[in-house]
Amino acid sequence: MRPRKCLRLLTLLSFGCGVTLLGFALHVVITTDFGASAAALSALGIGVVVLSLLGFIGAGRDKSRLLLIFFFVNFLLVTGLFVACYTAFFFQDALESWVKHHWTANVLAALRDSWCCATYSDAVDYLEHRVVAIGAIGVACMLLVIASMFCVVRIVTVPIVMRSMLSVMNVAFTLLGTGLFIFGLSVKVHDEMTSGQRWIAIIFIVVGTLMIALSVLGIIGSRSKSRSLLLIYIIGLGSCLVALLVCSVSAFSFSDHLASTYNAHTSSTLACDINLSGCTNCTDVTSEMIPCEGVMKSSDGYWVSCSATSFNSGNASSDGDCKEGMTVLNAEADQGYEQNDVRQFILCLTAPQNTNLYYAAYLFCSYAADCSMRQMSRMVSI
Repeated sequence: MRPRKCLRLLTLLSFGCGVTLLGFALHVVITTDFGASAAALSALGIGVVVLSLLGFIGAGRDKSRLLLIFFFVNFLLVTGLFVACYTAFFFQDALESWVKHHWTANVLAALRDSWCCATYSDAVDYLEHRVVAIGAIGVACMLLVIASMFCVVRIVTVPIVMRSMLSVMNVAFTLLGTGLFIFGLSVKVHDEMTSGQRWIAIIFIVVGTLMIALSVLGIIGSRSKSRSLLLIYIIGLGSCLVALLVCSVSAFSFSDHLASTYNAHTSSTLACDINLSGCTNCTDVTSEMIPCEGVMKSSDGYWVSCSATSFNSGNASSDGDCKEGMTVLNAEADQGYEQNDVRQFILCLTAPQNTNLYYAAYLFCSYAADCSMRQMSRMVSI
């Protein structure tokens, strides 16, 4: 088959994939309140449809301008599709935890009302199947786009493509450097960066600045045909690549080591080690531990402390009964700002906190009290 006919066939197939992505986006809008997910799917679907039309039209013309635009813009599309597919296939482990923490939130209200998702497990299975389907369509679309780009190279010829490659890549590096610079500035102002981690933001800022400067140098060197400038350009971009690779590998290794360390040693004492405000019972001596008073709902609708020792667990059935093993997180003046006032308290252990008890409390709060991760980080160590 001739390259132009093959390109038209591939663009028609990718057009169908784009329409399918738009259909998924419409389905998400109708059945759920996942506005951000629907917007992302719509953006990808529109991008695939528009570029497919551009490639189909360009395949029927003798001039190569449309095909070159189609070729270079497809680099951005392939990047977006790759990120979407990676997220779809590797989001499975986090999906169940995310649904668990947001099960009573308004964002899942429409999903809970659906006939397929009346229970928590059914909702997780439903979302997992939909995410895998979106990932499969994304992979098919990505392969079609890459094949279309290969056909463009066959039609336009390699010398013409390479003649425009350097200018396009310099523009891409300029945009990427600007993004890294802005991201570094935004990361630097976070409170988390004050604990000796500012080097992460500084590296982003430095690499972003270098990429912008090197892109300008590359444009000047390509127009002046200066080999010395182009050599500096190559060495500089190689250095930026090495710096980003080292930082990426170091970040993944550090996060894995940090998680292992917390799980093995400090998950039970982290709140006490950092002197978290309101943290009590930071002791291993049983006689010095103060049991939780429990919580109950007052007549005016606020959660207040109560004496859990005067109640037994059998009669704790209504909001007016004392709930043992609980502690109030927020004062009355600070309550009522969450979606559910039950989120104002969490499980309070009556023994030294260890890893197994911590996860038991985590699961209890996730299902029964719907605690957020922010509130779980404020959990007292008893």
